[in-house]
Amino acid sequence: MIGNGFQINNIVSDRAVCGSGAEVQGSGFQIANSHFINNGYPATFAGGGGPWSDGLTVWMCNAAGPTRSSIHNNTFANNTDIDLVVGGGNGCDIYSNTIQNTAVHAFAGMHIGWFPGGGGDHSGISYFNNQISSLNNLMSFGLLVGFHPWNNTVNLVSAGSVSGNTVSGAVINLQIEADTTGTASGQVIVGAGLSGAQGNWTYKNGTTCSISTNYAVNPAHAGRISFDAGYFPLLYDNESCTPQ
Repeated sequence: MIGNGFQINNIVSDRAVCGSGAEVQGSGFQIANSHFINNGYPATFAGGGGPWSDGLTVWMCNAAGPTRSSIHNNTFANNTDIDLVVGGGNGCDIYSNTIQNTAVHAFAGMHIGWFPGGGGDHSGISYFNNQISSLNNLMSFGLLVGFHPWNNTVNLVSAGSVSGNTVSGAVINLQIEADTTGTASGQVIVGAGLSGAQGNWTYKNGTTCSISTNYAVNPAHAGRISFDAGYFPLLYDNESCTPQ
């Protein structure tokens, strides 16, 4: 859906074949109290599988005048690519969503990413109070800030404001891998919200990266993003990782 001021409330997107359970782009919209579940075919630990599907793909999330867009109080479960991925925006609140994979693998639970519409500029977006969880080896990244694990030539302009989120059970619960230019802004507040990292299914069943950790950052690729101490220093570019 592309437009301004629309509302998506109390719907279920279930078992889309591939691509995404829903795709949106616009200003001053609301998506609330809805379920994006079981979309896409699963990957296999040995490689292959698919076609995969996001739960919800947000190309751009803007404000319409004083009215901010919002994505809140939704459930994302057992989608096979990324449960919730956002490409950028200038006025949007994403909060109080439940994201979980308990039956099939996802490459990420929530991705602060890059799309042509949003351009990787999340400076007007707040991500807060989202609950992300996974069973063993069913989520590569719980919360991923940046596009580098797929392509390190694509940089964020800003990570926006990220705070108060809880992430548990992913292989890497939080990864920041966002910017090679040294300019990306934003703030990621970790707090005590990360626990129980487990597994080794990131890409290619752990053959390119078998590291599991609650919190990883590549400081050389974090631009001017503010983030907490206590991270594991990890470069994660182009589907492979190297401790720093």
